[in-house]
Amino acid sequence: MSSAIVSNLAKGFDLDDSVKRAKDYISGALSAMLDLGKGSGPMDHSFAIDNEYTK
Repeated sequence: MSSAIVSNLAKGFDLDDSVKRAKDYISGALSAMLDLGKGSGPMDHSFAIDNEYTK
């Protein structure tokens, strides 16, 4: 979460927007997790490669 926040700060977003964007990104990555056997699968960090998180 902290790296997602800092990435948004580096892009020029203010702290409030950076935290919101980071939460939205992490939530999206968690919801796109791969279903591999038992337990939780790995987060899909590339789920949003061509949307608002890359801008």
